[in-house]
Amino acid sequence: MISSVPSIPARMINRYKMREDVKVFNLSGMGCSASVIAVDLVNHLFQTYKNQFAIVVSSESLSPNWYVGKERSMMLPNPNILFRIGGCSLLLTNKRELKHRAILKLNHLVRTHVGSIDEAYGSCTRIEDDQGNCGFFLTKNLPKAAAKAVSMNLRVLVPKMLPLRELIRYSMVTYWRNKSKTSSPESGLNLKSGIYYFCIHPGGRAVIDAMGRSLGLNEYDLEPTRMALH
Repeated sequence: MISSVPSIPARMINRYKMREDVKVFNLSGMGCSASVIAVDLVNHLFQTYKNQFAIVVSSESLSPNWYVGKERSMMLPNPNILFRIGGCSLLLTNKRELKHRAILKLNHLVRTHVGSIDEAYGSCTRIEDDQGNCGFFLTKNLPKAAAKAVSMNLRVLVPKMLPLRELIRYSMVTYWRNKSKTSSPESGLNLKSGIYYFCIHPGGRAVIDAMGRSLGLNEYDLEPTRMALH
């Protein structure tokens, strides 16, 4: 199984500078990202095939990318420390008669691919150290690339999830803020007006803290993510 990092589809997207809403489904070597991609794939299949079941089984990027070298910068993003163990399985169905037995319902799913941006494309690569040991290497551009991807994603996702009154309030506040050249703590979107639970990617404490501040979340909202990290 070929699982290059960046992936082959990401290389094509970067080479031809495709749009961020391009539909790409690459599951091999994607680690935890494969879960969301697989659910999106099932969601598309369910639009064609009715009254079906689907099982999604995903795990972290483990043994193929175990790093045995001594470079500290390559130990953290590898299975040695950050990835370690982890997996999930989901049973999905589009049978209407089972909707009352389902634990969760998928309302909206938006994926954003920023592989056409060079700094995002090169933020996570699989390289060799001086001794020839392979492992993941994360660049300093990763937080910036992730923030850009989240921002582009929320532009599409938020209007689908927040109530109309919150969207109108935000539009009016933004208009007056731009007109008066002032800002206030209440000028941002109140995501909790339409979203009740948050699960942020637990890529590190700094990532969780930054995402919490940018989204206006408190410690209660971030607790599930922090527990997943620890």
